[in-house]
Amino acid sequence: MDWISSLDKILAQYPTAKFVPGHGEVATAAEIREFRDYLDDLRMRVKQAIADGLTIDEAKQQLKLPEKYKSFAFQNFAQPNVEDMYKELKGTKFVN
Repeated sequence: MDWISSLDKILAQYPTAKFVPGHGEVATAAEIREFRDYLDDLRMRVKQAIADGLTIDEAKQQLKLPEKYKSFAFQNFAQPNVEDMYKELKGTKFVN
């Protein structure tokens, strides 16, 4: 996933910087790292769901947000995040 590797590079180059996202509050490197870790966790869980034979709809319904991300604005993995990751891992993200 390009996001994860991009965030790794940014965090390595600017470990103490403040970051201004396209929306939301100004973020610290620690907050960017938390988002990066969220994406990595999401990827791992969706990859396991695919290996377990779950359909995209089953994955969207069953995957729950880990406790350490409870401060995020949603209680389940945001379904669009699960869907995008599922499609990316299956190689169908941009297929019409």
